[in-house]
Amino acid sequence: MSSTKAGYLGVSGGPRGTHEPGIAFVDSSGNIRFVFEEEKFNRYKTSISCFPTQALDFALKHKYFCDEEVKFITGSGASYEDMHKRWPLYFQHNFDIKAQYRPFHHQLCHAASAFYSSRFKKSLIITLDGVGDKSSGLIAIGEDYRIKPIRFLNTDESVGFYWAYICQLIGYDGLEDAYKTMGLAPYGKAIYDMSEILKYKKGFFKLNTTYIRNKYDFISKHPAEPVYYEKLPSFMKNKKTRIRSQEIEQDHKDIACSAQNHLTNILIKFFKYYQEKTDLDNLCFSGGVALNSHFNGTLGMSKIFKNIYLPPFAGDSGLAIGSAQLAYALDKKKKPKPLVSPFLGSNYDKESIQKYIESVGINYCNLNLQEIIEALESNKVIALFSGRSEAGPRALGNRSIIASPRNSIMKDIVNSKIKFRESYRPFAPVILEEKYLEYFEANSCNLNYMTSVVKAKSKAIAKAPAIVHFDKTSRVQICDKDTLLHSILMAFYQKTDCPILLNTSFNLKGEPNVESPKDAIRTFYSSGLDILVLQNYVISK
Repeated sequence: MSSTKAGYLGVSGGPRGTHEPGIAFVDSSGNIRFVFEEEKFNRYKTSISCFPTQALDFALKHKYFCDEEVKFITGSGASYEDMHKRWPLYFQHNFDIKAQYRPFHHQLCHAASAFYSSRFKKSLIITLDGVGDKSSGLIAIGEDYRIKPIRFLNTDESVGFYWAYICQLIGYDGLEDAYKTMGLAPYGKAIYDMSEILKYKKGFFKLNTTYIRNKYDFISKHPAEPVYYEKLPSFMKNKKTRIRSQEIEQDHKDIACSAQNHLTNILIKFFKYYQEKTDLDNLCFSGGVALNSHFNGTLGMSKIFKNIYLPPFAGDSGLAIGSAQLAYALDKKKKPKPLVSPFLGSNYDKESIQKYIESVGINYCNLNLQEIIEALESNKVIALFSGRSEAGPRALGNRSIIASPRNSIMKDIVNSKIKFRESYRPFAPVILEEKYLEYFEANSCNLNYMTSVVKAKSKAIAKAPAIVHFDKTSRVQICDKDTLLHSILMAFYQKTDCPILLNTSFNLKGEPNVESPKDAIRTFYSSGLDILVLQNYVISK
C-alpha cells in the first residue's frame, strides 16, 4: 500500500504508571477508524502500567487495520526518551510491525483529541490533569489544523493532584475513585477552606507542597499509594485519613463538598481569565479534570463561553486518538475530520452472537420491542449490547443498563441488586433531544457524551425521580438517533409520555464495561439483571 494511503496508529499506555492504555487509528482521509481500550479486553480496569497488547491482538485478528497501512505509530510521552526506542521494539517483537514512532507532548495529545474532534474552526483549548510529560495542563489556541500553545502548566499547579489528594483523605483511590468523591459532595456542606491546599491567582494555580508529596516521590507509583505527607491541613486537625473499609461519615461528605466547591470556584475564575485574555467564545476542554461533570455543568451555565466541547475520551484513553490526529494534521497540513460518533469500538455481527449463545446452551428469543417496553414498565432492569462499543468511560447506549426512571426506588434497586456499589452514587438519564429543554436547564456544553451535570426542572423531578440526584441535578445524555437505545426510548415515550430512561454502564462494580458477548452473558448471570438484549436476541431469567 502506498504511503499516501497509509494512516496513523495511535497508542497509549506502557510502563511508568500509565493508565487507560489503548489504540486508535486515523486513516488517510482524517477519519477515526476505531478506538480500542485495553481494559475492555484484559478486564483490568484502568490497566495501570500495561501495554495495549490485547487491544492490538484483537484489532489485527479482526482486520480493523493491517501493518502495511501504518505510516506512523504515534503516542504521548515525548519527554521520556527511553520510550522512543521501547515502543518500536515492542511493536516489532510482538507484532512484527516496523514503523517510525512519533511521540508528542502529553498535553498536546489531550488538546488534539478535543479540538480536532470538535467542529470548531477556532477555539480556546484548555487541558488539566495530574501530570504528563512534566506538565499538568495546557492553555492553547486551535485554529484550522494548528494548535498554538500559550503556556504549559507546571506540576505544582496540578489540579489533578489536588483532587487525588482529597480522594485519599476520605479513603478513596486517587485515580479510579475520583468520581466517587464528586458523587459524595452533594451530601455534605462546604465548611472547610481548601485554599490551604490549592490557591489560584491571575491564571495560575499553586499547590501547597507541604501537604502533597513532590512529584518525584509518587510519579510512576500505583494511585492507591499515598500522595499526602504525614503533616495534614488544618481542617484535618484531630482527624485521621479514612481507611477504605471504614464507614463514610458526615465529615467525609463535608470534605468532599468543600473540595468540589473550591474546585468549581477557582476553575470558573481560571476559565474566565483565559476567555477574556483570548476573547474566544468557543472552548475545547480535555484531560482528567474534564471528567468532573459537576464543574463542566457549572461552566456551561456560567455563559463564559457560547459553545463548549467535551470529548467522550477526555481522560488518558484519548491520548492515542489525539496523537494520531496530531500526526495527521502535521503531515497533511489540514484538520482531521471531526468526531461523528462515539461508537468506535468493537463490533459483533448477528451470526457470531447467535453462534456464541448457542454454544453455551442458553435459551433465547428474537427481539420484540413491545415486550422490552412492557418489561421497562414493570420495573425490569435491562442490559443492552448492540452495535460498536463506546469510546471513553461512559456508557452511551450500546453497552448500557437501562431502566424506567419513573419509580424513585429504581436507583436503589439498580445500586443494590446489579451494580453492587455505594448507595449515594447517582444514575444518569438519557433523553430524546427534542425533549431536553422541557426537563433540564439550558447549557453551553455538548450533552451527547454524558459529560456534564445540569439542573433538573420540576418536570424531570416529577416524571423521572430515579435519575435526579440529591442536589436536583442530573448528568444528562442526549440520545444518539442511530442506536437501538433511541428506538427503545422513542417507544417508551410513546407508551408512557416519559422521554427519559435511566442509563448506566453495563458492568459490575470494579470492572470495565463489557466488551464481548461472553462478557455480557457473564455479567448478566452475575447480577440481578432481568433481561439481556444481544443485538437481535433476548435472554431472560
